[in-house]
Amino acid sequence: MTLKKKTHGKKKISLKNDFLSGLLVVIPLGITLFALQFLFLFFDNITGQYFREFLPFYIPGIGLLFSIIVILLIGIFVNHWLGKKLFHSLERRIVKLPLLGSVYTVTRQILEIFGSSRKRREFQKVIFLQYPKEGIWTIGFVTGHSLSANNTQLYNVFVPTTPNPTSGYMIFIPIEDAVESPLTIEEGMRIVISGGIVAPPRMPFPAEKIGILQHEESSK
Repeated sequence: MTLKKKTHGKKKISLKNDFLSGLLVVIPLGITLFALQFLFLFFDNITGQYFREFLPFYIPGIGLLFSIIVILLIGIFVNHWLGKKLFHSLERRIVKLPLLGSVYTVTRQILEIFGSSRKRREFQKVIFLQYPKEGIWTIGFVTGHSLSANNTQLYNVFVPTTPNPTSGYMIFIPIEDAVESPLTIEEGMRIVISGGIVAPPRMPFPAEKIGILQHEESSK
């Protein structure tokens, strides 16, 4: 009887684990499909409603295709000197709007980081460093190299804030105090924006303070 209870209990645990594993697969896929469906319907309906008025039958996706063409034409116009001038004038007015101006600014800056190749080149690589003090680790983006007054090689590092990576701190650290990371710029940004939710399960930095370790090694 006891053996049967144990076997029954193990089966329950196994079924529970299988169900949770299924949820981990289904929920992200479901959210992704829902987001794709939402974006498709959103852009398809923006201009698709006008096609419905004169087409004998509606073709799903024609509104989306037309929206893509319109966005492309807007991009071509904005890259022209007249378009740039008009857009900057409009942008200055939008930024001054309460609340909406802040939302617009943050959204634009985040899209620039992920969408602009020029912006991505400004961030050379992802590193981990002890900031704001030893023993506390954070993620940083190398923007350049410098020399200190005593000729120590330095990293110029941008340390972003979470969840808004468009603000942060500019610091200079010795290269040997940084821990190199295999993460891409996009992966590093995703970690920052998610507040660490999508961080890798194993970090490349030690739990100990680098400064203390270096001092102990030099004193031996």
